[in-house]
Amino acid sequence: MEFLIVDDDFGSRGGVAQTLRNFYPESLVYESHAMPEALRLLDEHRSIDLVLLDLNLEESRGIDTLKIMKSWCEEHDCNPRILVVSAAADYDDTLIPEAIDHCATGFITKGTSVEVFHSAIDLTLAGSIFIPQRYLQAVATRRKAPPAVKSDDEAVTFTPREREVAGLLVKGMSYKQIARHLSEPGGSMSEHTVRVHVQRMAWKLRVAEAVDDAHMTAKAAVITAFAERRLRFV
Repeated sequence: MEFLIVDDDFGSRGGVAQTLRNFYPESLVYESHAMPEALRLLDEHRSIDLVLLDLNLEESRGIDTLKIMKSWCEEHDCNPRILVVSAAADYDDTLIPEAIDHCATGFITKGTSVEVFHSAIDLTLAGSIFIPQRYLQAVATRRKAPPAVKSDDEAVTFTPREREVAGLLVKGMSYKQIARHLSEPGGSMSEHTVRVHVQRMAWKLRVAEAVDDAHMTAKAAVITAFAERRLRFV
């Protein structure tokens, strides 16, 4: 297992590095204090499995930090999982759907318990997306008339293509990556078509009211619904 920690706070970065080494004794842990160095390390070590990314670096702030990394990864065909690690003081419910919409595969605040941190790492490495419980509870509270949660054995009906898109979406792929993946070999799918599938899945999962929320995109709404129902596409 190989990890990359991107954080300009030396103490925080060192603490996360030591925690990862305790969790995974055979792992390799790389550290970076800035985005240029982080991208250089990703280029040199294409086998990095997971990036733990602080959004507020010296040269980039907030969601733009994630956008820079994902744009570089797409351009260079580099596909690590990316877990956003946010300072508790910076926590904002609007950040989580934004991070998911820009292909983060998890979001966690600094200072969370070791057990939850470990679970978040394991879940995102297993191919799923980690969403904090407090956010799921906040989403449920915002809904005026939330539908009854379906049981695990009461499946939502997706078309075969929607199921393909859903499986790739929950793995953290961008619309562009999904379109490219499903266009090979010989097929053809646009980013717009992927967006249409996501909107339809949001409607089928009965989270249309969440899509209309100013703080949530269709993609984030679908993934949130998956998390609430403990659905996994791996």
